[in-house]
Amino acid sequence: MGKIATYEKSFDMIIVGGGACGLSAAVEAGENGLNVVLVEKRHSIGGNAMFADGMLAAGSGVQKKQLLDVRPDDIVQFAMEYAHQSLNARLLRVFVDKTADNIKWLEEKGIKFHVDPYIPGQADYP
Repeated sequence: MGKIATYEKSFDMIIVGGGACGLSAAVEAGENGLNVVLVEKRHSIGGNAMFADGMLAAGSGVQKKQLLDVRPDDIVQFAMEYAHQSLNARLLRVFVDKTADNIKWLEEKGIKFHVDPYIPGQADYP
């Protein structure tokens, strides 16, 4: 078992988990003036996002720089077929439509992306 840290400080927000969501929440809260602490059990941050195979960013600047034309419609169709139509199509659509904005926001925060292209339906995937 690792060492247990003890703090005698108060925070406005404690975020548990340093994955993509936790990091985004910490940045947003900090920019809004909150005193934030982020707690991650692993030795490095990134959470499950570190295990993602590629980046979901339909129509993003990152894809355009790589001369990729992966449209939100393509992602939604692929995901629905892959999940045998069991996903909430409206919720999936909202999620996919926001991916490019999310990547742009992260880039504006200083995140630099280098990804290998993955085009849904054009690669053999286990």
